[in-house]
Amino acid sequence: DEKPGFAGSLEWRTPVRGLRVGTSYSRWNFDMDALFQIPAMPVMPGASGVSGVPSVSGMPAMPAMPATFEAGPLEFTTISAEYVRGDLTLAAEGCQIKVKGDTVVAPGTPFATSEPYDQKYTGGYVRADYRFSKLLEGALGYGHTKAEGQIDDDANDVFISARLDVTKNVILKLEQHFMDGSMDVLANENLSGIDRTMQVFLVKATVFF
Repeated sequence: DEKPGFAGSLEWRTPVRGLRVGTSYSRWNFDMDALFQIPAMPVMPGASGVSGVPSVSGMPAMPAMPATFEAGPLEFTTISAEYVRGDLTLAAEGCQIKVKGDTVVAPGTPFATSEPYDQKYTGGYVRADYRFSKLLEGALGYGHTKAEGQIDDDANDVFISARLDVTKNVILKLEQHFMDGSMDVLANENLSGIDRTMQVFLVKATVFF
């Protein structure tokens, strides 16, 4: 159930050759009905559970229950800048996301529970791209995100990438991330524990027809 919202953006191509800056803002509200269920998980060592029912520390899996997700207002604000000089491109962007709302599980029943939330995410990145040849383009950058509210954490990301224009129809991209921070890493999907430092290597192939 969507409600009226609005969005707008501005871009200024400055008198400085190759430099442009921009900003954007959007705000909206919406409601959503869903089924809420704690996913079935294997019994952890030392746990005692009901026979045939997946459990964690002896707690059986919860049955699916209806839930209502009321979000609003959601506000997205960005500001960005880009400078291009020959084969070099420098870019930076900052973003702030504000989310308010309420999650109601089992509405209209004696077991109904309400969980209001007020969350803010602030982050941004800087990066430099350089075209070495028709075949190769490289990039280096840094990103940071901070969460405040029910989730209170931060994350840092240093990345390096290489883009290979194999042909005019095939592009291959390799990307290495060195990350510090556990934001958006779910504990129930990492039962052996969460390490704040991690590395991620990505390969992407794009084919144009």
